[in-house]
Amino acid sequence: MRIDDYLLGHWSNKHQAQSCPHQYSQVEVIWEKVDDGYHSKNFYTVDGSHNPYREKYHKAIQISDTEVHFQNYDLDWTRSNKCDMIFKYDGQYWHGKLGGDECTGVRGYRIFSEIHLFGEKLHSRDRGYNEENEMMWGSDNLYRFIRKGE
Repeated sequence: MRIDDYLLGHWSNKHQAQSCPHQYSQVEVIWEKVDDGYHSKNFYTVDGSHNPYREKYHKAIQISDTEVHFQNYDLDWTRSNKCDMIFKYDGQYWHGKLGGDECTGVRGYRIFSEIHLFGEKLHSRDRGYNEENEMMWGSDNLYRFIRKGE
């Protein structure tokens, strides 16, 4: 099964956030195809899509029928090569994680990310750690998104 069928779309964790608002922010994620690859945008619902907290471009490199590498790019198409994600298909679902432990973000925090694609569901977790290996942002819990009907 092609990863596009699992990844592309507009995703929301509205149900999860409303069920447990003290633990989860209401977030939306949009993955779409563009001429040179893919465009992703993450934003808090309250802030709207015009004010994302993360926005990137990506190029997919098909390694095999069961493995795809997503190269990560900034909005000017500058390569962020230490933040590539590797997706593997287990026969039913796609599971992605960063290709190493050298991805850094704001304030130099090391980033650990994972994404699980289940067709109409997308589960993800992002965390940032300081030099003392303390989690400075993110969650120990997975954010659980459902594809929005457009």
